[in-house]
Amino acid sequence: MFSCSWPALEANGFGFGIPISLSGALIFSVFGGLVSGILAFRKPLAAGIVGGLLAGPLNILALHYYVQNRTAIWSVEIALVLIIASIPGLLVALFLRKILLKK
Repeated sequence: MFSCSWPALEANGFGFGIPISLSGALIFSVFGGLVSGILAFRKPLAAGIVGGLLAGPLNILALHYYVQNRTAIWSVEIALVLIIASIPGLLVALFLRKILLKK
């Protein structure tokens, strides 16, 4: 969650004032999504990798565009955006897991 929320918030002025671009945030989220996918789906590993690589950048993009032109944001808003943006990655991972475990 840290790698998929902090960079997007930092890029839009919420945070410590560290200058980060959207492309830098996307690179950071790819690694975070990869790690979280591997931790969530260890068997089979390919399902976790693909799902995480999809969910990480989707989280960054969704949160980045949600907080643009906002002056304040609540933590619950951040959590809801991240949960909704994670659904496609989760569904892909579950689908791949079902297919790969059948063999």
